[in-house]
Formats: sequence, C-alpha cells, structure tokens
Amino acid sequence: MTYLQAYIKETMRIHPALGQILPRIVPTGGVHLCGKFIPEGTEVGCNAWTVHRDRAIFGDDVDDWRPERWLDSDEHRVKEMDRYMFIFGGGSRTCMGRHIAMLELSKLVPELFSTYEIQLIDPSRYTDHCKWLVVQTGLDVKLWLRDQRQWLSEV
Repeated sequence: MTYLQAYIKETMRIHPALGQILPRIVPTGGVHLCGKFIPEGTEVGCNAWTVHRDRAIFGDDVDDWRPERWLDSDEHRVKEMDRYMFIFGGGSRTCMGRHIAMLELSKLVPELFSTYEIQLIDPSRYTDHCKWLVVQTGLDVKLWLRDQRQWLSEV
C-alpha cells in the first residue's frame, strides 16, 4: 500500500484533474504576497499544473513521473511536497470529497489491475483538453480477466 499511495500521489501531481486557476479575492486591506503588495479586491489564484512543477519543491526531475520521490525523500521533504499538492484545492475551499476520492482510488486501482489485464489499444490517440477539468480522450483499452489461480500461485 505504501508504493500504491506514492503511485497515486505522483500520478495526480503530474496530471491534476483541474486545469484552471482556483481564484480568490484579496481581502480588505490587501495582502503582502512573496514580497509584493496586492490591493484588496484583486483576483489571485494558482494552478495545480504549475505548482506541481516547481523544482524548488519537487526536485530537478519535476517533469518526470517518479513515484519513488515520495518514498526516497526524508520525512520533512515529503511533508513539504504534500503541503504543495493542490489536486483538491486548498485552504477553506479544499474539496469536501477528497477523502472519498482517495479511498476510491486506493481500492479501485489495485482491484482493477489484479482482476484484469489491461492493454492500451492505440497510445497515439491520447489527447487531453483543458477546460475547467482536463478531459482525456483516446484511452481505449482491451480488458480481459486475469487467471486468478495463476496469479495466486505466483505470490
């Protein structure tokens, strides 16, 4: 389960579902942010796709899909990376369903891959299109049941 959790985190880091900024309005009196003053009423926001590509947080190999980054790093670094994961938003507007989503991923992914052989039909057909959500198309697959007896005897 430890590697599965790293796998899920890294997948969501590389390909977050939301493609647009999550806007906020600067409160009364303005705010100092990163050494700059931003006046009240200004709309500000950040995008998970850019936050998750910050080399200072995720390392020089930030563009590589590498689940081991969550396992090889010390505890402080993992907490820092977790702090900047923006897949479910942040602060008072964090997605209320995030725990259910993680539960579903943690159950569905191993169940799916332990039950079925999965083969992508044509990788060249894959595209993604950014609206509010990043919609993926061209992920047609062939599925067939694994031989459970063979799989269990290999364990």
